[in-house]
Amino acid sequence: MGKFVVIVLDGFGVGAMPDVPQVRPADCGANTCVHIFERTPDLKLPNLASLGLANIVGRSSPACRLRRMQRSAVPS
Repeated sequence: MGKFVVIVLDGFGVGAMPDVPQVRPADCGANTCVHIFERTPDLKLPNLASLGLANIVGRSSPACRLRRMQRSAVPS
């Protein structure tokens, strides 16, 4: 049986929901992850980068590069 890991970074936002202007206008433009990368360009997060952190936020930084996802063989 395969294993998986779930990482919960509570409060580590990666963008706002589409309805944020109506529901929480003060949160427009919220993106904790991107703001951290903008303010600390030398930050290295190799483990999160290898898990595809840049893909989640949709942009690269010096610390995290967008990765091409590879199709894996799943036994049937």
